[in-house]
Amino acid sequence: LDHESPSMGSYILNGNALSFRDYTTRELSGTARFIPVRADNNRILTCFLEYGIEHVTVHDLIHERGHLGWMQSVSAYQKLRIDHLWLAGELAKAGLMVAGTEVLRGMITMVARRSFQGVLDSPTTYLPSRIE
Repeated sequence: LDHESPSMGSYILNGNALSFRDYTTRELSGTARFIPVRADNNRILTCFLEYGIEHVTVHDLIHERGHLGWMQSVSAYQKLRIDHLWLAGELAKAGLMVAGTEVLRGMITMVARRSFQGVLDSPTTYLPSRIE
């Protein structure tokens, strides 16, 4: 968001916010699918992404230092690939209007407010969508 616009947080107070990782805009490939998440002296967390049509399988690789040395544990789970424009349409069908969208470092945050006859109940708080 530009510096003249209020932060997304001020809109969350008057609406409902949701955030999710953007898995639809750019599909990572090769070694870029290995993402270092966090690390300290005793633990390293790396994620590996495997793209499917509707889901991304996230593999968590955790290395932990113990009294016997480093141990690895691995788990996997699926995340939906949600297009923010599709979601805005689904929210509209449910009677909600997207009051703001922000994409920052691969995370999409949307604020939705109840709409009345297709108009926001407080048009002065409309925040145009902006993707960086």
